[in-house]
Amino acid sequence: MIYHLALTKDWERALEKGWYQPAAEPAVRCFSDLQSLDLHTSQLPEAQQEAILLHIVEKRVKKQALITEGMPEGMVRFEDKIGIESVDRTDMLFRKGDGTWVMA
Repeated sequence: MIYHLALTKDWERALEKGWYQPAAEPAVRCFSDLQSLDLHTSQLPEAQQEAILLHIVEKRVKKQALITEGMPEGMVRFEDKIGIESVDRTDMLFRKGDGTWVMA
């Protein structure tokens, strides 16, 4: 299992289209363990108050799109959109008043 933080509007668009790709960049950057979640939520814009954590089954994503070279340890990226069938489940995350993130 690998994980990706998606903006709510990007995930809603993915559900309509049948595939996911962030609007802001062509690559889907993922991390390989939930312990990295704090690091990744800290990179979201401060105005961002919610996000969706995608739980992605790596085997369901086209392997030719998977890139690990040049990525920090524990990170992978996909240079192509991914089908929503690759996502096993989602969790809503909300930013609390103190800036920390909690899972709904």
